[in-house]
Amino acid sequence: KQEKIKKDATMLLAQTTCIAIAAYLQDLGKLAERAHIDAPNLDALKTLHCPTVGTKTNADGSPNTQFAADKHTHVHAAYTSLAFDLLEPHMPDFAGSDCKPFSGRGSAADRQAGNAPDTDSLVNAAANHHKPTTFLQWVITQADRLASGLDRESYDKYNCTDDAELRDVERVRGKENIRQATLFEQINQAQTGWQNLTLRYPLATLSPNNVFPKAADDVEKSDKVAGAAQYQSLWDALLKGISEIPKSHRANPALWLDHFDSLWLHIAQAIPSTTANGHVPDVSLYDHARTTAALAAGIWRYHNETGETNVDVDQKKLLLIQGDFFGIQNFVFADGAQSNKKANKLLRGRSFMVNLLTECAALKVLEALELPPTSLMLNAAGKFLIVAHNTESAQAAIAKCRTEFNTWFLKETFGECGIGVAATGASAADFCLKDAKGRPFDALIEQLHKDLDVQKHRRLNLTAGETKAHFNVLNQYQHGECPLQGRIPASGTDAENKPVNSHLAQDQVAIGEKLVKDSRIAIVRHPNDLHNPNDCLKLDYFGYHIAFVKDKDKQGNFGELVSADRLVRLLDFDTANEAGNTWQGFARRFVNTYAPLINDIEEHDEQSRYTTVRDDDGAVMKKQGDLKTLQHLALDDKTQTEHGHWQGITAIAAVKGDIDNLGALFQTGLTGKLTFSRWASLSRQVHFFFSLWLPWACEHGWKEDASHPELACLKNTYTVYAGGDDFFLLGPWHSQIKAVQVIKAKFDAYVGNTASKQAITFSAGIV
Repeated sequence: KQEKIKKDATMLLAQTTCIAIAAYLQDLGKLAERAHIDAPNLDALKTLHCPTVGTKTNADGSPNTQFAADKHTHVHAAYTSLAFDLLEPHMPDFAGSDCKPFSGRGSAADRQAGNAPDTDSLVNAAANHHKPTTFLQWVITQADRLASGLDRESYDKYNCTDDAELRDVERVRGKENIRQATLFEQINQAQTGWQNLTLRYPLATLSPNNVFPKAADDVEKSDKVAGAAQYQSLWDALLKGISEIPKSHRANPALWLDHFDSLWLHIAQAIPSTTANGHVPDVSLYDHARTTAALAAGIWRYHNETGETNVDVDQKKLLLIQGDFFGIQNFVFADGAQSNKKANKLLRGRSFMVNLLTECAALKVLEALELPPTSLMLNAAGKFLIVAHNTESAQAAIAKCRTEFNTWFLKETFGECGIGVAATGASAADFCLKDAKGRPFDALIEQLHKDLDVQKHRRLNLTAGETKAHFNVLNQYQHGECPLQGRIPASGTDAENKPVNSHLAQDQVAIGEKLVKDSRIAIVRHPNDLHNPNDCLKLDYFGYHIAFVKDKDKQGNFGELVSADRLVRLLDFDTANEAGNTWQGFARRFVNTYAPLINDIEEHDEQSRYTTVRDDDGAVMKKQGDLKTLQHLALDDKTQTEHGHWQGITAIAAVKGDIDNLGALFQTGLTGKLTFSRWASLSRQVHFFFSLWLPWACEHGWKEDASHPELACLKNTYTVYAGGDDFFLLGPWHSQIKAVQVIKAKFDAYVGNTASKQAITFSAGIV
């Protein structure tokens, strides 16, 4: 019975993943079309996938002969079909008859010639999103519409509008040359004409420098050939990148999709999802794809589970699930009798563990609901958001996860922290930008905040029978308290009868050590899944086991674990390399890991400032490549006199900051403009300044940007955590005073602040 349940769940996850992939790739053709890729059979594909514009009339009702009644619109849909065929050799098998709920399809040659049977295939669902003829195609179409905040009437109007009617900018300048506007520039601004916005993102792959906007005149040109060449370079990068996803991982569509999602982020983070119809091009193709995939999976699962076929827009078919890690401060800065000895490792390990626990909690919910990775819309700074189906079984699965989280945190942290989970029902109408009743999506965001606030006041649900049973903790201190985590019990005693660190503290120290050596983690179902079970951390994390793994060339790609469904995730969390590249062939998570190292000059300096720094065994710590301890950092701002003496204060500074009134900015800053795609995009972009640019700038930016010597103050900055909307840094006291000023200046450039306009700001304290 258990094996059947597992098999059914695996099949349901695979089917839902197919839905998500179809929705995710529905606008793939926009990249292909703007890149001017070769399309010899484009007319046949237009007939298959593109709608036609109806006969137009003049204002007096007379026929307008300027428009042909059979003119095809939304030509990118035809390119989606063509591009899918070019990528398919590197994807899971979607051509066969086992890619349910979709059917099989004809050969690529038949499809490109327009001879393919009108099957309900995955590629047809993706390419027919402007011309749906089946239920599965309707699911993708509705998800596309809701992601854009359009009601049915607005979407139909958008679908039937000819290029020449509302696409003046696109027609004159060329869609190849329209660049993505910024959401930050529109915060608390009344104007709606996007041509008046002054900033655009450069059309380039994701890197720490490319996420900064530039003046519109510098990135938007009028040369369509040059614009298409920029798109062609992105298309070539996509073809190269998809071939780098391990071939063995195609056997698990959900695992493959997690990797492809990071690749698509790398490629499409600055490609505008729309360039026409009066819409502001301020949402990337990546963010629109992600939101469309999440919505499509939730819609299909609701109808698949309930058997309903209605299209009632007011019925709450979707469920928005929020997770929130509470007690982060207590968790990261917990102390014990010996915590000072391993302070740098503990801070780094505890900070990363917050991200690790949030990742595993979100993964637990996804697996409990049999949802693909693209259903996870947000995962940053201890918070996550999942789009799911609003059914009784889903509600029951969430309740079970909530109990498991509470039990784990009571057992391992004695309730000092936890993860709260809130679930909010939503209808299709709730995603509309505006309707006759007002602004539904603004109201939905407000409701999400209220529901999460309720869960914050029900931490650990201690009055429930399931969690009360685990709250008898006093008898667990038989070996004393943990030397590193003084509020929880030791795991045992050593040969001298002294308390031994708890498994939680041991894992935190291990993480602190491994973060500077390894850049990937494997999440498996059992330690024995790995060749060396001792590579796993001590604890299980909601049923998962975590191992830090070496470079893929040394460890392989875990193909045997994929085929046995034992590898749940393989994640790359390294900072971007010196050139700023973020794609390494695997799913990426943006969690900072930077800690400064001793360089060769410091090692060979005969009068090194570090001669007083000793390790636990009394040895001098100054070897090149060694991780700098807090003792090293305290000495880094000392200067040397001409007589060789070191002068200055031996001290570090702690800097903590976060964005001002971020909740209010999300709720009211884009009032009347906020859609699900814009909300997701804004969340990601806020996160990326702290999680992508800041750690990279500390490690590489000051080397790369020699023309700006002020960035040198970042090189000894220890990023305890940086992501979401806040950061906590340690470093030499004087350098940190300079560093926070540099970060402020870069943040202003990132969000488009000027001396006269400070739309979004952060505050920081330093001690």
